[in-house]
Amino acid sequence: DIKFEGVEPSLQLISAAMSGGDKDERTRRAADMIAFNAGAALYVAGLSDSSSAGVSLELYVLITGAGREKLRQLADMTRGF
Repeated sequence: DIKFEGVEPSLQLISAAMSGGDKDERTRRAADMIAFNAGAALYVAGLSDSSSAGVSLELYVLITGAGREKLRQLADMTRGF
């Protein structure tokens, strides 16, 4: 199970899961969960041919670290609200 003990540990885990490079078991599970949800969302939005294709695309995004950059952009944008 992935359990969170506050906002900061949650943010650290998500950031680690969305960065490229090697991951420990807990971070890998978080990355898989992110990829599964994002892949399903890509499929439902019509941006991938299947949920498994969406998951593959998201895993690539996570491996390259592009997901972390998008998370940073989202955080920067929402600070203005």
